Amino acid sequence: MSYNIAPINTPNSLVNMLRPPYSKELPASLMRLPLNDFQRKLDFLFDTFLENYNRFKAGKMPFSLEKEYRLAGIPGPRQYEAFSMLFDYFKNEEFELLKDKMFFFYSLNSIDTEPKRSIIEFIENMINFDFDLQDKKVIFCCGTFWRRHPEMRRKILQLLERLYTEKKIEIQIYTNCKEEELNEYKKFIEQIKETSRFGLEDRIPIHFIQAGNDYYLIEFPHGEEIVVRLNMFMDIKKIVYKDGFEKASVEQFFYKLIQQALG
Repeated sequence: MSYNIAPINTPNSLVNMLRPPYSKELPASLMRLPLNDFQRKLDFLFDTFLENYNRFKAGKMPFSLEKEYRLAGIPGPRQYEAFSMLFDYFKNEEFELLKDKMFFFYSLNSIDTEPKRSIIEFIENMINFDFDLQDKKVIFCCGTFWRRHPEMRRKILQLLERLYTEKKIEIQIYTNCKEEELNEYKKFIEQIKETSRFGLEDRIPIHFIQAGNDYYLIEFPHGEEIVVRLNMFMDIKKIVYKDGFEKASVEQFFYKLIQQALG
């Protein structure tokens, strides 16, 4: 059994912050130990997700409030609707996927010092990945593209450019971030702009990276002020689907998210 706390000296890379079923019950032997600050932030993020997810499922987060949520810079009903629809493809309960514990985290404030269990590691792995039996395509859907944290944006663009130039991988970026905000990579942006879209007025309700045909890294909802982020890795070949659904159902789901944002 794993628990929701970690001793203060536990490396972040060893913290198992999500577990099914989600529980706050703590063992007496650990009650005396101080909580790791990073773990507190992870717990807050997942607690908030779970609370709002359940509120949406119970009909207590009406779509009429979407604009208010957006103005406040926090996840709204459309995001929780998208997660509900995604989890609904999976057999058994919607959190059945959590049994794989394929969750990763990172901090926007310290991308070079945090353990590499994040979006950066995912893209770096793609550079070493054999795409021969996959579509040579990477799709990156994001929001304001870390407007407040340009070092994260710069690192991601560097890696995507390597995929594009060294491995000849097609790169598609869909983001609310405007093209002129990416002047430090103007040449690369010019090369991929025909397959990308910048300055989206609508937001894509789930931010994700798709690598080839089968691999996705999706980001959990968060407020813009939250610097700790959670990602979930999905190999959609290995998911156990409900009757009537299959791998193509998830592919089509993510495709529709993009098309709806494009208008």
